[in-house]
Amino acid sequence: MTRLVYPEPAAGHGGVRGALHQFLAEPSTRLAATLFLSVDLHAQKYNPFFRLYFYQLLKVEALLLFQ
Repeated sequence: MTRLVYPEPAAGHGGVRGALHQFLAEPSTRLAATLFLSVDLHAQKYNPFFRLYFYQLLKVEALLLFQ
């Protein structure tokens, strides 16, 4: 079972991008990424620009990982 952990800022990366890249490399990626996205967007719902940014990162990272 995958544990959901709120991303901390990563050294050398944007916190979200670094956490997302690492998270997408885990087993059960598609289900886990969906759960992570819903939890994180709930926490960040006050910032619609963050929501758009996060969706774009998820799409780009997933395309790179699964091609």
